[in-house]
Amino acid sequence: MQRILLTLSFFVVCFSCFTNVCAQIHSGTILFERKTNIIKKYPELSDFVNEFGADKTVSDYFTLQFNDSISFYSPSNDIQTSEGMFNSFTENHSYLDNLNHKTRITQLDMGGEYFLFSEVIPKKQWKITDSKRKIADFKCRKAIWQKNDSTRIYAWFTEEIIPEIGPEGVTGLPGAILGLATENGSMVYFAQSVTVQPIDKSDINFSYKKKKVMQLNELIQKINALLGEKEGKEKLEKELFYWR
Repeated sequence: MQRILLTLSFFVVCFSCFTNVCAQIHSGTILFERKTNIIKKYPELSDFVNEFGADKTVSDYFTLQFNDSISFYSPSNDIQTSEGMFNSFTENHSYLDNLNHKTRITQLDMGGEYFLFSEVIPKKQWKITDSKRKIADFKCRKAIWQKNDSTRIYAWFTEEIIPEIGPEGVTGLPGAILGLATENGSMVYFAQSVTVQPIDKSDINFSYKKKKVMQLNELIQKINALLGEKEGKEKLEKELFYWR
């Protein structure tokens, strides 16, 4: 009897391990919805928004294609962004990450003016909590990034999707980030669906708007030259550097 029980236990353990391995996802496409609260992101516009009774929230959609070595986050071509008078106040950047070399090419959309630059993927100090929730049918854990004294970012990640990927170029957790939010709720990203499918490099269509790939310091100099140092710094802090 003891031998039978040991044999059964062995098969249960093997089946459990096999199930967990099979459940792990290495390749696919994630659809994200981003909701931007215009008043919370741009408090200086609150009187204008309230006066005209405009919708305070803008929804945009992005896809994140990935496999074990590459990921590409970009605006979705399949879902129409919500229409409204404040759509031009949201950003539509694209991120192409080489997961093996930890490098990135970012295409910035600065109000229709595009910039292309490369860098090493920035590292973040995350604090993983015991808080859990389900997003797009995946079990996720909550993590917190204390960016500075006044800025805290929340992320929900799943270890069922293996590559360290996420929306808006935010990475560094043991698995895929399916939810991302600013502390004040000005910007919130949640995965709407995860499609498990083979993704090859040829499936990724990064349509470069510019040919020259700059380094980060070149980008800063270029933006400052166009907008002035003060306005350029504010623009970069509010958009690109917010997630770095």
